[in-house]
Amino acid sequence: MRFLKANLLTGLNCIAGIASVAGILLFIFSDKTNAIIALTALFVFLAIILAIILIAIVQFLKKEHNSDCIKSCVFTTFETLDSTRCVFETYRVIQNKRLILNNVDQNFKWSGSKMPIISSECQSVKSIISNDSNHYDKAILQFKRPLLYNEIGLTHFKAELDDHDNKAKPHLDFRVDSVIPVVHYRVILRHKPETFNKSAKFLRKPIDSKTPLEYIEIGSIPFDAITKSYTYNLIDPEPGYYYRILWEK
Repeated sequence: MRFLKANLLTGLNCIAGIASVAGILLFIFSDKTNAIIALTALFVFLAIILAIILIAIVQFLKKEHNSDCIKSCVFTTFETLDSTRCVFETYRVIQNKRLILNNVDQNFKWSGSKMPIISSECQSVKSIISNDSNHYDKAILQFKRPLLYNEIGLTHFKAELDDHDNKAKPHLDFRVDSVIPVVHYRVILRHKPETFNKSAKFLRKPIDSKTPLEYIEIGSIPFDAITKSYTYNLIDPEPGYYYRILWEK
C-alpha cells in the first residue's frame, strides 16, 4: 500500500495537468470538440488510476509471497517398467498467489545420461531448460486456462526415463522450501525378484548449507513384496531440507 500512496499523488498531479490543458482547449474549440476532449480526459484519468492500483497490487503480492503459488500437497511416483525403463510422475495441488498465473515451473534432475521425455496431462509443456549437473533442469508447464488470484489448480508432470547404460542412481528427492502439509512418495520396482525384501532409507540434508553435507538417515521404509513398492507420507515436513528415499538398485 505504500507504493499506492507514493504514486497516487504523482498520478493525480499528472491528471491535474491534463485537466488544465483540456480546460484551455475547451475555450478554443467547438462544443462537439469540447465533449470529445472531456471524454478523452476522463478515460485517461480512469486508465491512470487503474494502472496505479494494479501495479500496487502486483507489488504487494510479490512482497507477501516469494513464489508464484503455494503447494497444498504433492503426490510423486517413481516406477520401473523393467530393468532399464522408468516413469516419474508428480501431481501438485497449488494455490495461485499472483493476479494471473499462466504457467508454472517444474524442477527436475534425472541422474541418468539421457534426457527424459517430458509430458503433462493437465498442462502443455511450453519449454524445457537443461542446466549443468549442479542445478535442476526445468520444465515450464502452461495452463490451458490461467489461474486467477487464490484459485486452486492441479499440475501434472511426467518424465519417461531411460537407464540403458545403468548410470542412474536409485533415489527419489523432494525439495521442501516452504510449508506444505503432505508429500506422498511411492516407489514401484516391478523388475525386482519375488525374493527381494529390503527396506529403503529415508534421509534429508539442508538446502542452504555453506559447506557440502551428506544426507543424514532419519528413518526407514519397509518394502511391500506384494505390490513391489515403497509408500511413505511425509506429513508437515520441516522446510529448508531435501528429503530423499534411497533404495537398493
